Amino acid sequence: MNVDSECIEIYMENEIHINSELAFFEIEHSEGRLIIEENNTKFHNLFDFDFFNDFMDEIKESESFDSDKVIETLIDYANNDA
Repeated sequence: MNVDSECIEIYMENEIHINSELAFFEIEHSEGRLIIEENNTKFHNLFDFDFFNDFMDEIKESESFDSDKVIETLIDYANNDA
């Protein structure tokens, strides 16, 4: 992965689900597509790494950090707002 990419996007393998594996692609490769296919596997776009990083910074400052709730919130965002 090229860490000097303009943007790194976070995808989930096969479907957006709490148990799906994460994958990371440079925007130059994914071209911002919602679904990309690599080696006969589909990957669904969640959001870019900058969004994730900003979200985690905000959560760290929260007094009610619950990892399950964080995951649910991120998946909900990816499904409905991204």
